[in-house]
Amino acid sequence: CRTLERGEDFFDQCLEVDGIWVISQEKTHAQLAVPALERGIPMILEKPLATSIRDAYRICEAFDRNPVPLVVPHSLRYLASYRKAKELVDSGVLGRILHIHAIEQVDDHHTVDYYRRGSNMYRSNTTALLAKSSHDIDLINWMMGGVRAQSVASFGGADYFKPRPDLPESCSDACPEAADCPFFGMVEGTDGVARGK
Repeated sequence: CRTLERGEDFFDQCLEVDGIWVISQEKTHAQLAVPALERGIPMILEKPLATSIRDAYRICEAFDRNPVPLVVPHSLRYLASYRKAKELVDSGVLGRILHIHAIEQVDDHHTVDYYRRGSNMYRSNTTALLAKSSHDIDLINWMMGGVRAQSVASFGGADYFKPRPDLPESCSDACPEAADCPFFGMVEGTDGVARGK
């Protein structure tokens, strides 16, 4: 396995591979996916596909010019509960689906990592809707078999994860609330030093 400093170095060195998995920051997906597609390299491209319409079109156009295996994995499709729901929708036992109400819960165990990884939500190039609700959007499209929605509405806000000027910008044991904070965890590195995760 080789480690490279920058994704562009991979393409500059014309390394031969069977495929790649793009798991970089969302805003860099196009700059890695487009050259890979142009070189005919199959890929798994983590969601979201892109963070702008322009980048999404760039990726799609590169794929149209050189269609190789390309997957944007939406793992929830493979959970038994969602497969059963899809089966029920497809069977017609539920009747005609007229309305879908989806809620993305933000709790302090599952989605909190989104707000503390890399840049926080106030500086991020990827919105919570794009990063987290893409699973919901995929499930709805998949279950409905491509039926286009007649209207879509979305409501939300940043009422819980707000900046606190009295606390450090990043999690650390220097934070006065570290001992009781549900968002703080210590990880011991290979050097034996404990760090916040």
